[in-house]
Amino acid sequence: MIAIDNHEIIEVNVSSFVRKEDPLQGAIRKLEENEIKILFVENDAHELIGTVTDGDIRRCLLKSGSLKIQVGDAMNRAFFCIKDTETVEAARNIMLREGLKHIPVLN
Repeated sequence: MIAIDNHEIIEVNVSSFVRKEDPLQGAIRKLEENEIKILFVENDAHELIGTVTDGDIRRCLLKSGSLKIQVGDAMNRAFFCIKDTETVEAARNIMLREGLKHIPVLN
């Protein structure tokens, strides 16, 4: 998968993917090692079902008060994405309008 990170197209590597059943602590470690500071949550069919950022994790931890939760508890299910048929300009416009740093590009 590719994503647009701060208006640049980047290849997303496998270390940027998690599953909603994964422990949140592991996702925090992955996020710390991840250059773009976002994780993509996929299901068994490898479809994108959510995203996780530092902010999502902070809000979840403040709400739950526990680290013994899963990625699915913190993930953003209402994420923005674009199709690979869209232009970079269309992605840029969405990112500026919505205040996004990243947007996944789906095929």
